[in-house]
Amino acid sequence: MTDQIERREKERLKRLNRLAASSSANDATEKDTPDRTVARNPITKVRVKEEPKNSATPASSRSEVKPAEVVRPLVRQAKAEESLDMWTSRTISSILQVTLDPTYERLYYLSQLHEELCTETDSEGTPPFTLDNLDRTILARLSDDMTSSPFDYLLECYNRAEAVSRASRREVSSVLEKQQLLGEVRRLCVNYAGLSVTMPELLETMHTPPDIIARLLQQDQETYGLPESFVRDLVTKFTDEDTLADFFEPILIGISRSLQKFSLIDDFYRHFAALRSLLQYPGIVGVLCDSSHFIPDCSAAEIEVKSLLGPFFKISPISAKVAELTFGAIADGNQSQVASGISSLRTSTPVLQNQLFDICNALIRQSLESRQAVLKYFAHVLKLNKKRHAMQVDAATVSSDGFMVNITAVLNRFSEPFVSDISKISRIDVDYLRREPLVDLEGETRLMADESTTQEYYSHHAPGDNNFISHIFFLNVAYHHYGLGATMSAHQKVLEKIRDMQKYKDRMQAEQPFTGPQAMMMTMQFQRIEKAVSQAKSISYCFEAILCDETIQARSFAFLSLVASWLIRLVDARHEYPSTMISLPLGSLNNAEAYKNLPEYFVEDIAEYFLYVSRMMPGLLSRSPVTDLVVFSLVFLRSSEYIKNPYLKAKLVEILFNGVRPLRRGETQGALSPVLNSHSLALQHLFPALMGFYIEVESTGLSSQFYDKFNIRYHISQIFKSIWENPAHREKLSLEAKDDIEFFVRFVALLLNDQTYLLDEALAKLSEIHGLQIELGEIEDKTTEQYQEKSGHLQQAERQATSYLQLGTETLSMLNLFTASIPAAFCTAEIADRLAAMLDYNIDALVGPKCTGLKVHNPENYHFDPKALLSGIVGIFLNMSKHDDFITAVVRDGRSYKKENFDRTSAILRKFSLRSSQDIDQLVDFVSSVEKRKVEYQQDEDDLGDIPDEFLDPLIGELMKDPVMLPTSKTIIDRGTIKRHLLNDATDPFNRSPLELKDVIPATELKQQIDEFIQSKKRVKV
Repeated sequence: MTDQIERREKERLKRLNRLAASSSANDATEKDTPDRTVARNPITKVRVKEEPKNSATPASSRSEVKPAEVVRPLVRQAKAEESLDMWTSRTISSILQVTLDPTYERLYYLSQLHEELCTETDSEGTPPFTLDNLDRTILARLSDDMTSSPFDYLLECYNRAEAVSRASRREVSSVLEKQQLLGEVRRLCVNYAGLSVTMPELLETMHTPPDIIARLLQQDQETYGLPESFVRDLVTKFTDEDTLADFFEPILIGISRSLQKFSLIDDFYRHFAALRSLLQYPGIVGVLCDSSHFIPDCSAAEIEVKSLLGPFFKISPISAKVAELTFGAIADGNQSQVASGISSLRTSTPVLQNQLFDICNALIRQSLESRQAVLKYFAHVLKLNKKRHAMQVDAATVSSDGFMVNITAVLNRFSEPFVSDISKISRIDVDYLRREPLVDLEGETRLMADESTTQEYYSHHAPGDNNFISHIFFLNVAYHHYGLGATMSAHQKVLEKIRDMQKYKDRMQAEQPFTGPQAMMMTMQFQRIEKAVSQAKSISYCFEAILCDETIQARSFAFLSLVASWLIRLVDARHEYPSTMISLPLGSLNNAEAYKNLPEYFVEDIAEYFLYVSRMMPGLLSRSPVTDLVVFSLVFLRSSEYIKNPYLKAKLVEILFNGVRPLRRGETQGALSPVLNSHSLALQHLFPALMGFYIEVESTGLSSQFYDKFNIRYHISQIFKSIWENPAHREKLSLEAKDDIEFFVRFVALLLNDQTYLLDEALAKLSEIHGLQIELGEIEDKTTEQYQEKSGHLQQAERQATSYLQLGTETLSMLNLFTASIPAAFCTAEIADRLAAMLDYNIDALVGPKCTGLKVHNPENYHFDPKALLSGIVGIFLNMSKHDDFITAVVRDGRSYKKENFDRTSAILRKFSLRSSQDIDQLVDFVSSVEKRKVEYQQDEDDLGDIPDEFLDPLIGELMKDPVMLPTSKTIIDRGTIKRHLLNDATDPFNRSPLELKDVIPATELKQQIDEFIQSKKRVKV
């Protein structure tokens, strides 16, 4: 049988050579020789298939593709005594739909072959079809005119042969011979079908090109598509001939290009199914990965269109088409409809991303070469999209958000095995970045190293090979920065844009109806802003559908928690975290070279992502493990020198702030509160870490540091309040005040500075609002320029007053907590005088002669509650009232302390029941103590008489008690005065040169003279 097949194959090749020769004349007329896969292969043209002009059978109404007929053999009833030869002839005729009988009109008559066979056998009549002339029969049919393409015809023949093969297995006679014939029919059909596509010029007659792509994309593959067995036989044929790419690369390109016009709300699933069905064959995987279209040379915006996998990853909820069709009519309407639209997109997106993973997983698992190809594709896309995280992004120069988010989702799936098994964290090798990594780090800002240091570090190549886990880990971290992270940033910008446009729209709406000569223009402008708001809301809902889907985001949450653990492990001196808890504070940065040279986005990804989650999906925070997040925040806030970017540390604080806020009304704890109140690291280091950063933000070196510090400190104050009821935290604060007095004094000094500034500015703005409200009330014509100008000033003053009051009230609340818990810590010379002066000044402002200037309309709009503010200030006085040093400090405040202010305060407290009778009595007793001490203090001052100028402090004009010389200016000043100055400003106040307290020089001789002066005055008094 094998000899027969070889003989027939040789005969077929001879015929093909004759056909090729006959077609050479046509080839010679071609002036150009384009790319074979594009110009000569008809399946590269993905189009809607037209109905053949000469076809007697119209295309199916349900498809652009003519069904591959699976019919029962068109044969007459076989006789019981039918011979094998008769069965062979009848079967070939039925399968190929041909006849050598000119009288049989139901089948196509092969007249030329009839003549040839009769001549060869020197006989008349109707010769039979045989295995020997099977090849000639097929070729004869293909050489004549056809109503369909040769490929379609041969596919139908193949299907009929399959049907006969299944039926003949039930027969009892000559089963083996029949199956051999049918196998040969199928083999020849596949061979000629492939040839009709890769070398169509060998067929003399012009035929309609086949639309193989359309067949692959059919829902009903049995009737209208390509049977799996047919594709398998095609793969075998072209693999044996080493021409697999000639046939299948154009098909892969066609599937990819035909998907470009699809969106998430279209029926794109057949494209995915078609590609997955082809990728089950290792050879086709090789064709895909070896194609020049797999990683084409193109821009970031083009890669999602021109690369073979690009159109698959491009499908996403985040698209203008999806936004318009899903939310265009309801963006400003019923929220239940919006929720329904979001839910619909959330149903489709996981299905899409699962299919993307299935495709990539098939490639990754097929071979080492295909695995590397996929990883290189992801790395190449990443390199093209370095601009995605810029401050201003031109969408035309980068890949789309949906495209990048989908790749991130696939990388999350590949990360799951080592994310779910923490023991595999040791396999994530930091030396990956020193072994020709796939991730391009050029131009990246480093955590703690400059460019030259980084170049030196990475110039030393690390031995060994990079493992798959490390590839995925570092790629995924980068994609969370340039992919998911950049998309979340884009969503935030859309939300900000909506807020700004909505404010503008509301202002315009308040001015309706528009009148005057510009009424029409204003109406059109209002309609434009309405449309813009609606469009922005639509795209925002699309962002929300994928970015705020907790099921999808749970994978990124888990992955970035692992990244946090890995970074902690990296800076851990023992490199054992999380199997053993890390010790704080961290050691020297000199022992953390690998960490210092990492891209800054390793920390930024964590901070940005969890900040977004805490704002947009607090529920996910409460339902997920958060210990690693808390430990990460504590580690890098407690050892803040490990992060040079103050904004990143501020985001860690904001994450903690959002994490302690109750999720629902009536609750007292946030998602992170249980860990912050129980974890040993939090109980030991949360307070000092936050106090340290409170001090650090006083001077960040950034242009916006003055305003940034108030927001950061507001967040810190809220965290302090949330954990205050925990005795362990209060005990830690008390220990800090005792064990590190200098640190605590610095912290409290800044706290007092903030309180003084915020309340001073708040009360000043309230006075300004008071005046502006009176002035505006006196202007009758509201359309004048004067009225509009003053209205603008009022709005600005109102915003500022609101901000100052909110921040000032919270700072005052924190001072109340601290002075109630550790009042003695506020009695040091540097603190007590400033605390007393601040409290006296604010009492005077609230109840003194100028308090009427604080009366404003609707004070609650500015969070101004003068009674509560007064009560809060009194609370601090009461906390400190038993301490002599504080009483003395109040006495020394000759500028703001007035007994009548406290008398008026007591009356207000009683009138409005703001404090208990016991508290009011305690305040009265305190004032009595101050007045008594004031008399004594004044007597002491009088006893000293005239003080020599050289004994007076040059800054405050008081007698020095402990004079010191400043090293650079040589000025002599009291130690207490310079200590208070250095709490705010680490410079010599007389020449601005840098100064530390340890550098001052005791003025021993002068101190002795001052002591003698005081003693002499005392002797005179006696």
